[in-house]
Amino acid sequence: MGGGEAGEETARRTAPDGLRTGAVFLGLRRGGLIFALGAGVSAYEGIHTLINPHPTESPLIAFAVLGIAFLLEGWSWLTAWKAFNKHRGDLSVLEGIRQTKDTTSLVVLLEDSAAVTGVVLAAAGIGLELLTDNPVWDGVASLGIAGLLATVAVVLLREAKDLLIGESADPKLARAIRREVEAETGVIAVSDVFTVHLGPEQVFCVVTVDFDDAMPTGELEKLVGRIEKKMIERNDFITRAYVHPLDEGDTLHQPQPQQQPA
Repeated sequence: MGGGEAGEETARRTAPDGLRTGAVFLGLRRGGLIFALGAGVSAYEGIHTLINPHPTESPLIAFAVLGIAFLLEGWSWLTAWKAFNKHRGDLSVLEGIRQTKDTTSLVVLLEDSAAVTGVVLAAAGIGLELLTDNPVWDGVASLGIAGLLATVAVVLLREAKDLLIGESADPKLARAIRREVEAETGVIAVSDVFTVHLGPEQVFCVVTVDFDDAMPTGELEKLVGRIEKKMIERNDFITRAYVHPLDEGDTLHQPQPQQQPA
């Protein structure tokens, strides 16, 4: 929530694009600190139980607490899952996680998934302890939870890192921009479309365009301004757009056709 609010703050003179990347930094910090800390604590408890096993006190109360936690976390997970499915479309779950740029929603989904799975592991550990009369299973469950939290932390850190170092937008967006610009009168060709995410739903775009050399300077300036305005108006994610006229010494880069599988 804090990351989302920071990303919506008004732009400042020292930060002309606002604080949109705040969501990325907070996602990185939250994933790194909370999940890594949780993994460390769970690993310590698991190792301690394996070295000094002791039976669980009041297993019925423990099951009751875990049951309530499962219901609460399950409801939260279901809400996050519906939101995730809405944005991933036809992509698989793994592809949806890899391609999402909304680290805030991803943190919520993975956090709730880890919580629900952790509750199940804890209940399984206590259940096996009661069935086998061996408290070691509680320690094994704690180690399993530690591994789960560590995995979630790694996934979140990787996703946040990709946005932090500058991840390009969906190739479909770049292709759509290329088609829109090439359809403008006075445009000979589009040399390059550069996109980079400033935040989950904010994209910075630079288009290098080869214009008709016979076009007067005044008309060229108006055309550049019109193209930049249309790029922002027609694409919800684009918050900054620039058109760079191709210089005489620049090389015209044409998009490479995709090879068909044999």
